[in-house]
Amino acid sequence: MLEQAINSWPAVSRHPRVSSTVLVIGSRGAPECEVAKVFVTCTEVITQHEAFITVEYTTSGRSHASTGKGSLAAGVNRNMSTASIGATDGFNRGFITVTPDALQGHRLGTYLMWRVVQFLHQFPDAEVNPIRLSDAQAYRSNRVRRNRFYEQVGLQFDYYDEEHENGRSRPARAGDLILVETWKQNIQELGMGDYLKHQDSHVRGLCHEISTLENRCSSLQNALDDARRRPICVFRSIV
Repeated sequence: MLEQAINSWPAVSRHPRVSSTVLVIGSRGAPECEVAKVFVTCTEVITQHEAFITVEYTTSGRSHASTGKGSLAAGVNRNMSTASIGATDGFNRGFITVTPDALQGHRLGTYLMWRVVQFLHQFPDAEVNPIRLSDAQAYRSNRVRRNRFYEQVGLQFDYYDEEHENGRSRPARAGDLILVETWKQNIQELGMGDYLKHQDSHVRGLCHEISTLENRCSSLQNALDDARRRPICVFRSIV
């Protein structure tokens, strides 16, 4: 039985597996309106005794409020068959905070959790350590968004108050976590090659727009110069 379990484990990777992607985030209400670009680096390590994933991101937005960086991690202790969301060691109980604040509500956290759940599905029998929610994270409308964020991946909570500000998640298996893909409604995920093509197309579009505006300005300038040279003729033509 033990031998079968060991054989079902993911292969051990001697070196970290690193991948990079770019997210083009649109507004929830108008996905075509870009809010920010997010550069994501995902590092995965699997050894005989442990496994962990770290998703680091840097945001570049149209405003300073949308610019920042953050990360999300998860880990598995393969000896104890336990998993943690928000920490890499498989023991700690973490929670997730999306920064900068201006990007909260635009499903960036949903994307990050999607990457983490994908990784944890490789260890379906690992028991996910409880996530503890506190009233410190339950400010304004964040409480509803925060609770929905965790519950949509299949985590169930025992809340300690009527407002559901404080709580603790019930035991769950990593394999029972749900891959939530609603982020695809307003986030476009691009590989680095596709992103460069995307940027090249965008630059060419801007260059064409600039050329059109320059031609228009030149035409208007010529008309203005002609009017200055022949003001009376221009006046008569207008009359």
